[in-house]
Amino acid sequence: YHKMKLLVVTQKVDQNDQLLGFFIDWLRLFAGKFEKVKVVCLEKGQHDLPQNVEVRSLGKDKKLPKVFWLFNFYRYIIGSRKDYDAVLVHMNPIWMVLGGPVWKIMGKKNFLWYTSGGVTFKLKLAEKFTNVVFTASKESFRLPSKKVIITGHGIDTNLFKPSFSRSDLGGLQRSDLRILSVGRIAPVKNYETLIEAAKILQDKGVDFSVTIVGEAPSLKKDTNYKLQITNKIKELDWRIILILSEKLIIKIYRNIISPMMFLFIYLKRAV
Repeated sequence: YHKMKLLVVTQKVDQNDQLLGFFIDWLRLFAGKFEKVKVVCLEKGQHDLPQNVEVRSLGKDKKLPKVFWLFNFYRYIIGSRKDYDAVLVHMNPIWMVLGGPVWKIMGKKNFLWYTSGGVTFKLKLAEKFTNVVFTASKESFRLPSKKVIITGHGIDTNLFKPSFSRSDLGGLQRSDLRILSVGRIAPVKNYETLIEAAKILQDKGVDFSVTIVGEAPSLKKDTNYKLQITNKIKELDWRIILILSEKLIIKIYRNIISPMMFLFIYLKRAV
């Protein structure tokens, strides 16, 4: 498929975005597999992509009204129809709903990547229009469909590796325990459980530290939650790192386990 050209529709192209910065690496990999990659996104930020990748913004980053996003979307996908052979819609089912009928008329194969527990009416419509749905697990796409292909999570182990060698692990002590939790600061992430667990360790005299890495989204309820959590842990020896880039997250993962006993905590409440 090196001769094929791909259109990607996604939320944001910005290597400094803490949630979506990873997608830059996806685009680099696509660039190595396809002759040309065209990207349509709501917001365009800083990026350093290969020459065969073209990024166009629908206008959210320019504060354009939503009606202009829609106008630009159809202008791009129809106006450049000869410049791509297939379409990948990343996460946002609404773009499959809006673009799917057009792509079917034009004879374009289209694919949806969706990894989330929620099932919405937009997702149900998107499933009708797409040819294939890629997802990480059966729990991350809960609509029954023969179109689903479960891929698992792709983790670049060259990036997420400790900054020490195996030979450094010999002399670890109980006091080397560090706990790391990475994720947005929101009620669904259930940081209360981590706080209670830390209090148990503290009461038992365990020598440990906790690092929380993340950012509270702009929603008022999440901002208030971040304030509540911050107040609860003032008496504990914790670090809270807010507003960060993907590169900083990778650095933290490497250094937090350099070398020591370590725990990565996932506390999201079941849906």
